[in-house]
Amino acid sequence: METALSLALVPNLAAAYDQYFGSGLYDTRYPRPNRAMQAAIAAALPADGRGAVLDFGCGTGRYLPLLLAHPGLSVTGYDISRAAITACGRQFSDAAAEGRLRLICGEMPVLQRALEPASQDTILLMFGVLGHVRGRAERVALLRRLHALLRPGGRLVATVPSRRRRFRAEQQACARLVADGVLEPGDILYRRDGAEGSVELYYHLFTAAEFAEDLAAAGFARPRLFPESVLPERGAIAGPGGALLDAALRRVCPLPLAYGFAACVARDAADPPHG
Repeated sequence: METALSLALVPNLAAAYDQYFGSGLYDTRYPRPNRAMQAAIAAALPADGRGAVLDFGCGTGRYLPLLLAHPGLSVTGYDISRAAITACGRQFSDAAAEGRLRLICGEMPVLQRALEPASQDTILLMFGVLGHVRGRAERVALLRRLHALLRPGGRLVATVPSRRRRFRAEQQACARLVADGVLEPGDILYRRDGAEGSVELYYHLFTAAEFAEDLAAAGFARPRLFPESVLPERGAIAGPGGALLDAALRRVCPLPLAYGFAACVARDAADPPHG
């Protein structure tokens, strides 16, 4: 049972990201996609270029241009942040008007009412979205719900932040809260500072083994992980030089040393649905 202290400490996700996206701070920090993840997503799309794709936690649409470049795909962008969905609506208004893009905002039940079970060919859960879900039980429950939305043979592409490489000072600062049971091991509270003020956020940082265990617990058999990047994300996306250096490092870097972990996992045809 969560304590009053626990509930008071952890920021409201929708409100925090409304502030983060609305301030422009997010797009300033991360102005373009990770090329390696673009390639992983492209490889996970239906081979015939047709089907349904869900970008879960789409933000302001970082990976939507890649998806919308395939006219045969029906794309759903979902986010808990109204500011993010509003920005997507402005940027991708033509695709929305053509019926190729549907944008959904709200809590998880809103999305579940909008999409039929076993209706999606590919689901994206990118750039640490899973890490913003509080509590292992809730993270596994989310993965199970996404598993249920995939067609047999459909694939989930997901990334999470590394506990070993990310937010070391914040982990130390939150160690007492972890020891007291207010936060789980790997949980942190952190802040992003911008010209219009600070955004307070919660994050869960993963080990590679933990990420694989969570995927398996949700019904994704034999998950295999690979580095999302080895350089810090901003270095990996800074330009062609950063992308090339990161590509070279990803080929030789042991997985535990990655800056973030990625997985492309399928719902097997024999898998039972998870609700």
